[in-house]
Amino acid sequence: MAVAVRVTDPERVGMVAGTVSPLASLGAGVGTAALGAVFARHGGQGAQAVTEGARAVLGTSAALAVLAVLTTVTLVGPRRVPPA
Repeated sequence: MAVAVRVTDPERVGMVAGTVSPLASLGAGVGTAALGAVFARHGGQGAQAVTEGARAVLGTSAALAVLAVLTTVTLVGPRRVPPA
């Protein structure tokens, strides 16, 4: 949120903060549900199923984290962020 606030005109900072906060909460809820579905799809019964489900969730999370970093670097380049 700090980057979004820094690149926004001062008269719109409140609007940006009010938009980013609920979207972050919504993203957390949807992400948790999606990873729960991945776990359930790869799981089954017993300890082996828990291990397989956890591996699938961790792999999916890692791939999404890499995608998020690449998207952030692409959309918010160093030229667009003013110095602190």
